[in-house]
Amino acid sequence: MFRALPVDVEPELADSVLVKSVRSDDPSVTSTLDAIRVVRNDLSHGNKTYDRQALAETADIFERVVRGHLLRLLGVSDETINRVLITG
Repeated sequence: MFRALPVDVEPELADSVLVKSVRSDDPSVTSTLDAIRVVRNDLSHGNKTYDRQALAETADIFERVVRGHLLRLLGVSDETINRVLITG
């Protein structure tokens, strides 16, 4: 899904407090998307809680990704999608 967008947001996710904390807590988590998977599983199964601010920061990034895909599907220009993904 990230590759379909004109801007790569994965580095921004990798830089988020949430991903950094998961990767530092668990050496078996080797990628950004692995960390997101771990968080999703922990939250959905009630295994662990995470800092609300860290979750909100990451959720904001994903919200921009969803908006970018919506605009892409509506045929909006890459320039406009870039603005949404970069500035929110």
